[in-house]
Formats: sequence, C-alpha cells, structure tokens
Amino acid sequence: MVYFGKFNILKTKVTACDYDWLIKEIFKKLNKKFIVAPVASHPITLAYLEKNIQKILDKIDVVVPDSQYIRWSLKLLYDVKLEDRIYGPELFLRLLKKTEKKNLKVFLIGNNLTFLVKKLKNNFPKLRVSDFLDLKFKKINGEIILDINNKLSKSKIDIIFIGIGSPNQHKLAAAIKKRKPIICVGAAFDFAAGIKKQAPKLMQKTGLEWLFRFIYEPKKLWKRYLINGPLFILIIFIYLMKIKLKKLFQ
Repeated sequence: MVYFGKFNILKTKVTACDYDWLIKEIFKKLNKKFIVAPVASHPITLAYLEKNIQKILDKIDVVVPDSQYIRWSLKLLYDVKLEDRIYGPELFLRLLKKTEKKNLKVFLIGNNLTFLVKKLKNNFPKLRVSDFLDLKFKKINGEIILDINNKLSKSKIDIIFIGIGSPNQHKLAAAIKKRKPIICVGAAFDFAAGIKKQAPKLMQKTGLEWLFRFIYEPKKLWKRYLINGPLFILIIFIYLMKIKLKKLFQ
C-alpha cells in the first residue's frame, strides 16, 4: 500500500498513491461525500488556463494520475516514483469486484447504460446495480443536476460512478448532494461495454494511449491531444527548468 501525499501539478493537487491505498480510502468513506477522480493532463491543463475549471477540480477530494504524463511529472518535479498510474477503467473494475464481494449497491451515471449494465452483469453476476441514469449525451446544466439529485435521493446506494467526459464529470460530481463516494471514471463505461477499444498495454505503458484514441476519434479528441497535451508538456518543462535554476543558484 503506497501513499506519498499530495503534490501540485500545475495548479492541481494530485495524490500520489496506489490502487490499494485509494480503494481502502473509498471504502472508509461509504457514508460521506467523497469525490475521487483519476485525471489525465487534459483537465489539469484546462484548469491551469481557466479559473472556473480549477475551482471544480479543487472540490475533488482525491485527484490521482490517470495519465503516464502525470505520473512522470511527479517523478520529474518531486522525485516521487509511482510504479503505476491509477487508470480510471482499471479502478472501475477493481471497485466493482469489491462491491460485488461486499454485497454493496452501485449507481451509474453516463451514456449507453442499458447495454453497459447487461455487460457488467455477465462479468459480475452478483453485482447489485441499484439504478442508473442515462444522460443520453445531454449537456450538464441545472435541470439535469436537479433530476440527478432527485433520483439519487430516492435510491439506496453505496457508491456512485460517473462515466462521462472531463471536465463535465467533475462538475457533476461537485454538484451531487448525496453523501456517498463518487468516482469519476471517464471512458471506463465505454470500454467496459465494448463500445470503444482500449489501447494495447504497451501503448498504455509508454504514454502512447493518446495516439490510439486520437486515431479512432480525431474529430472529438484533436484539441485535447494536439493542443492541450503539448501545452501540458511545455508547462511542465518550464517548471522543471525553474527548479533546476533555483538549485543551481542556491
């Protein structure tokens, strides 16, 4: 079990830990609102540029490195070495396995959920899905948030999973009133349902997952990977140079 603490990556506090520590923390908070979000460089870069997005990320209790670039940044800037990232789709499956074992109820918020629930019940026969809310790709606004809170207030649940894009899932998580763990897992629902393909393990480990996803969804992801990705690397490089220069003149 690994926990090194929280460290600033750009303006966002990122928790350096492993799966075991994080899952243990989540199950400690079954009666509290506790937001967990594995994040890539994209939302962290957006938050660096836009104060309103940074305010949303600041409301998340535990931000963990979903991206290899965040994991590598922790090593470059703080000499914090993590053996692995906290990959949203992997965290989702590990938590489902544990909730199934503990006979707990989960609530799902995302898109294409009827198909997802069928798939999950094939893989996790004893999984208890209390209910789900299919957003049908609607925009996150006050009306949607009100509907979600009304539905959650009537449901007996232990853990809430949100599987939509960043930073919308973080905005929604912050607005939920239910005092339960809320786990933002991004594209995990689409991967688990088989709607989207995951990058090969080698591409994931070497930081090339972005290329695989870009090839399949260029119109949707071009800005994320061709603008915000390089911008993140540039800002991290500037931070690193400042650290080295500071040490040089001490």
